[in-house]
Amino acid sequence: MTATSEDWGMNLRAQLKVPVLCMLLGFLTVYGLVVNGLLRLNTFRGPPGWQTSGALAFNLLVVGAIWGMSRIKPSPARAALLLFMLGFIALQPMGAVAAILGNLNANEFRGLGHWKTQGLILANALIFAGAIAGMVRAKPWRGMKPPDEPVSPSTRRTNLLFGISGLISVVAAVVVFVGARSNAGTNPLWSNTRNLSPVIAFAAIAIWLIALALAWWWYYSADEHERKANDVGFLVGGGLFMAVTPAWWIASRAGLLPPPDAMIIWYVSMVAMGIGWAWYRNR
Repeated sequence: MTATSEDWGMNLRAQLKVPVLCMLLGFLTVYGLVVNGLLRLNTFRGPPGWQTSGALAFNLLVVGAIWGMSRIKPSPARAALLLFMLGFIALQPMGAVAAILGNLNANEFRGLGHWKTQGLILANALIFAGAIAGMVRAKPWRGMKPPDEPVSPSTRRTNLLFGISGLISVVAAVVVFVGARSNAGTNPLWSNTRNLSPVIAFAAIAIWLIALALAWWWYYSADEHERKANDVGFLVGGGLFMAVTPAWWIASRAGLLPPPDAMIIWYVSMVAMGIGWAWYRNR
């Protein structure tokens, strides 16, 4: 007998407890060390400090969403979203370690023998281990199996489009991640510097646009409940984007905040959109 999403989700909370704690401890350690370096260089109140704070808030939000999804009603869609978030978290330390190893002579790292460099590498390894352990222990792909009852061709097509769209989105992030030239102290997925070649940029843009086209196809193939959940997610994420963007822009013009970081706002809005969608979809 094939395991259903209900069977898969029975012990998910216990399976993800230790991986989530590892990821939280790793992120807090990484950003504690990074903030210590920024304070020492007296740059924490500038763009590096805001980027660090935004990255920490976003990654902690994703880890919190992973834990939250272990406590709600299981479904194939929730399993796909959980797999996507665990994969995203697993990408973060890869970029950070690449930046460290590529800039060992920089003042921020001072070689492999320095305690701060070793601490950053170990903390990033803990994040990566937590994300991989979450995948191995929770096995989200098991929860993506449809129920045993017959499934219509349109439902199969809808599920397939949803999965392919999410997978292609991850590929776009991987392309940027691998093709970026890391600067000291930065992660390729969060950097705003010109560290991409035109070929990589065109490839990432094309892959992302294909993922969006498939997402629209999925929307028009989905049933009424799925579309309503998607609409709720867009209202939550879009509302957050519309509120934060002009407020941050006005505050920056008054000298209260640095210039708006479009990608940080986009990242947070996407997470809020996913939370809104998952809440309505699985309530």
